[in-house]
Amino acid sequence: MTARALLRSAPARFALATLALGPLRAVAAPPSAPAPHAVSSSPASMRPSAGARPAAAGARPADAEAAAGATAPDPLEAAERAYEKVDFATQLEQATRALEAGHRDPATLANIYRLLGIAHAALGSSDAAKQAFMRLLALDPAVALEHVLSPRLRTPYMEARGFWDVSRSRLALGVDWDATGHALELTLSDPLQMGHRVRVTSVAPEAREVAMLSAAPRLNVDAGALEPHAGTPLRVELLDPYDNVVLARVITPPPAPEPRAGGSQRAATEPATSNEESAPSALPLVFGGGALLGLGVGVTAHIIRENRAQEWNGVSCEQSDLGSRAQQCATVDDRRRSAQTIAIIGYATGGALLTASVVSYLLGSDRGYEAEPPDRGPALACGLSPHAWGLSCNGAW
Repeated sequence: MTARALLRSAPARFALATLALGPLRAVAAPPSAPAPHAVSSSPASMRPSAGARPAAAGARPADAEAAAGATAPDPLEAAERAYEKVDFATQLEQATRALEAGHRDPATLANIYRLLGIAHAALGSSDAAKQAFMRLLALDPAVALEHVLSPRLRTPYMEARGFWDVSRSRLALGVDWDATGHALELTLSDPLQMGHRVRVTSVAPEAREVAMLSAAPRLNVDAGALEPHAGTPLRVELLDPYDNVVLARVITPPPAPEPRAGGSQRAATEPATSNEESAPSALPLVFGGGALLGLGVGVTAHIIRENRAQEWNGVSCEQSDLGSRAQQCATVDDRRRSAQTIAIIGYATGGALLTASVVSYLLGSDRGYEAEPPDRGPALACGLSPHAWGLSCNGAW
């Protein structure tokens, strides 16, 4: 059948008329008239799906956000993957997010600063890289990246290590009980001011916050705050602005006080202790006085010996026709020899007593101090330059 014959047939003419009048009907239809429903030839499409209605009726934005957060990747893991792919821009972004997310332990926080330092160094931000590496070394002084980083990334790290080589203080948190055993004394050394708050919590039977204090070199937690947690270990944490744990210490309750001895026994032991403590301090003075006396005798005898030797060699002992020099000045030579012997004995005795004075003073100083001051480190530290050749030194005054 040809196309012209097909158009002349009745069904074809009806279909063409329907297509032509369809748009006109749509325009002419009143606004309130409902639109015709499209009828599908498939019976299954006419039934709603099993989960469509509950999803539309019961879904809430909070649930959607929770579901999205549950599947969101950890920014620290994303930073590690970016580091493996040498994508330093993504590494910096994700490591920053991991830092600001907070609630990290000290080991994880050190790893975050390692990633930040490498990313900043690779992107050319040397100062920011040095600051990140300084915080890394504050948290983990034993970390060594000298043989891992390339020379371009190594320079800020070596500068950060030089800072700590000459620094007179370290990141430290001291926790101890006071003399009464009821209040807590905290000492903080934070050269980089990494910590902003100090949190004290009870460890057992369940973690409860005892006190939250602003960071300061010396802090105290009074007995009133600790009384409800008597007998339980306490955890003291230094927190940064994002509640990451910079340092953590655990202290156990103080032991029960021992019964005190009687007053008469204590009074009898105190004078003996005082004498023992004062003896080392007086002994160097005794030895020092003896050394000065011995040296004084030696010097005086030495002067007498020189005068007698000058007289012995003078013209008064060389007169003619009076015999030999020994015959003329026998007493002068005897006095010279006696003065020389006394000078030698005085010098030897004074030197021995002076040595004993110094030794006794040093031994007394060692017993006088219970603990030596912490190692402050050298005032000047030098090492290999991060560049190809040369020597790099850092100093603090």
